[in-house]
Amino acid sequence: MVKVFKPQRQSQQTKRIELYIDTLDVHGVGVSRQHAPVVFVQGALPGERCEVLVTERKKRHWQATLLRVVEPSEQRQVPPCKHFSVCGGCQTQHMQADAMLREKQRAIEGLLNRHITQTDEADVLPWHPPLTDSALYYRRKSRLAIDARRKEIRIGFRQKSSSDVVDISECPVLTPSLQNALSDVRQVFNDTQKARWLGHIGLFEGNDFVQLLLHARREPGAGAAELCEQLAQLGNYQVVLSTSNGLHKVFGIEQPACFSPAQAIELEVSANDFVQVNDNINRRMVEQAMEWLDLNEDDRVLDLFCGVGNFSLPAARQVKHLHGAEGVASMVQRAAANAQKNGIHNTEFSCVDLNDAKAVSELLQNTYNKVLLDPSREGAEQVAKALAARGCDTVLYVSCNPTSFARDAGILLGAGYQFAKIGLMDMFPYTEHCELMALFTRASDKHKGK
Repeated sequence: MVKVFKPQRQSQQTKRIELYIDTLDVHGVGVSRQHAPVVFVQGALPGERCEVLVTERKKRHWQATLLRVVEPSEQRQVPPCKHFSVCGGCQTQHMQADAMLREKQRAIEGLLNRHITQTDEADVLPWHPPLTDSALYYRRKSRLAIDARRKEIRIGFRQKSSSDVVDISECPVLTPSLQNALSDVRQVFNDTQKARWLGHIGLFEGNDFVQLLLHARREPGAGAAELCEQLAQLGNYQVVLSTSNGLHKVFGIEQPACFSPAQAIELEVSANDFVQVNDNINRRMVEQAMEWLDLNEDDRVLDLFCGVGNFSLPAARQVKHLHGAEGVASMVQRAAANAQKNGIHNTEFSCVDLNDAKAVSELLQNTYNKVLLDPSREGAEQVAKALAARGCDTVLYVSCNPTSFARDAGILLGAGYQFAKIGLMDMFPYTEHCELMALFTRASDKHKGK
C-alpha cells in the first residue's frame, strides 16, 4: 500500500496570530481581552497591535510570546539597560515607569473589585497617590548568580525563563555603590578556578558601608580567605563568607551593617536578614504607615511579620505599647536588640508562626486597638480570618502580592471592615512586582459579640 504524507499544519498548540492588546494584568503582562479566550503576552503594551506566537492553550486563556509590534504604544520606550532583552532581573523596562504604574493600579483595582463585588466597596476604592522615586539607581540589596562551569566565568542575574546566568557588566537599577561592588567582584573573581566554589554573592548597601555575602556551595578551599580579604580591601567592604555548614567568617569591616527606616532610628541586620531594597521608598512607606495609623500615646499596636523592626520601632516611639511578632527567631532577637540599641523600652517581641490560626488567635486575645501587618508574598490568610473573628478597629496591611492581598481583603471586608485608604508603592520600578498599602477600619458596633 502506498502511503500519502500530507504537509503538516501548524501545531494547534503553537500558532501565529495578530491581536490587539487591551490592558495589562497585575504583573505587567499584556492582555488581549478582545480575543476569545483571553490571551496573555509578555512584553506587549496596551493599545498595541502585535504579532504573537501562541505557546500554551487552555480553555479560559492562552499564553503567547511577542514576535513583533505592528503598531507600538506611545508609552513604549527604549529600555535603559543593554541587558534587558535577555536578563530576567527586570521585566518592564520597555514601558515608561509612570505609565506602567498607572496600568498596575488599574489592574489591581479590577482584581480587588472581583473579590469585593458583594460589598459596597466595589468600584469606589479610595486611592491615594502612589509613592514613587527614581526608577534607576535605587536598588540597595541584590544577589548575583555565579556560573563557573564554563571556560569563561559568568557573574550576573538569571536569564528570562531560564536558570542560565546572564553575564552582567553593569546594572542601571543598582545604587552607584553596588555598581562599583559589581565591578570589584568581577575584578577579583576573574576566572573559573577562583570562583568554582561560589554559589552566589549578596550585595547590601547599609548606612556606612557595603556588605558582600559570599555563599559557598561547596568547601571553599585554601585560597578562598585570601580572595575574600582582597575583595574587602579593594572597596573597603565587609565581606561575609558563608558555607553550607553554617560557618560565617567576616573580612574587612567588622561592625554590624545598619539601615535607617526613619529619622534617628538605626537597625542592625545580618547578611541574611530581609531588608526592603529601595531605601527612599522604604522611608516614605514607613512615614505613610505612621500617618495613616494616626498613632498617639494611648495606642497599643500589634505589628505582625515585624522582621527586625522596620515599622515597629518608628511606631513604638509614638504609642503606649508595641508588640512585634515574627516567625523567624533570629529576626525576633534582632528586633528586640534594635529596640534596646535605640533606647526604646515600650516594646516586646515574640516568635510566632503567623500561619497558625490558633497562635494568631492567641495573640489577638490581648487588647490592641491597631494592627499592622507586612507579610511575604503568601499573604496573611490566617491573620485575616483571626481579625475577622476577633479584630480591632484599625488594620494597616502592607502587601507585596496583589493576588494574596485581594484574598485577604475579601475576608476583612466580609467581616465588616471597610477600605479607608489604599495606595501603590513603586518599591521595584521596571519589574513585575508591585507593593501596596491599605488601611481598613471597622466601627466598634459592627463587630460586637464576634
